[in-house]
Amino acid sequence: LAYVDYRGPVSKTGLRTTQVTILSGGSFRESVTLENAGEERFINLMAFSGDRIVACGSPGLIMWDLNTGKIIFTDDEKRSDSSRRDTLMFSLDGKQFIIATRGINDGLEIRNSVDGSLVKTFPGYRPRAISKDWKWFATLDGMGNENIQIHDMENGEIEFTLRGHTGQISDIDFSADGSRLVSVASDRTFKIWDLTK
Repeated sequence: LAYVDYRGPVSKTGLRTTQVTILSGGSFRESVTLENAGEERFINLMAFSGDRIVACGSPGLIMWDLNTGKIIFTDDEKRSDSSRRDTLMFSLDGKQFIIATRGINDGLEIRNSVDGSLVKTFPGYRPRAISKDWKWFATLDGMGNENIQIHDMENGEIEFTLRGHTGQISDIDFSADGSRLVSVASDRTFKIWDLTK
């Protein structure tokens, strides 16, 4: 468990620093003060793996080394707004991370967690959920948002469509092992889908 205080102590430059506190094994690790990127950042999303932490908000995407507190990578074009349902997560092996944004620049990007370099993009998609094993990502059909489309993470192609809700879907998520998906909709139902059949 980690949380960020992005209004940390003032640095020598007079700007606010970012502090991260990690809770592990029932005790708090000493807070890590991270290098400031030049202005205050308002963080909406955060993910960490090993000695890397990635955050996204305003003005953009930033990755730090937790051992040194130094910035590894920034991308001020990749913004996240708290009013959207964006996604930021590391792969299970920690070698890559994914950022999915919904807005003017809809899309999904996979980046290298060593230096933030771009590995793969899926422009134009609006992912609502990504399986933990990165096998699939899910979008809504865009016609009434009553159907769920399951896409192959390798090529973005639709593997199958889940139909059954009669109202607009408000939230979806994959199970930990990726074998099931749960959806909630305005028809006042939730559904659990078996993705193995």
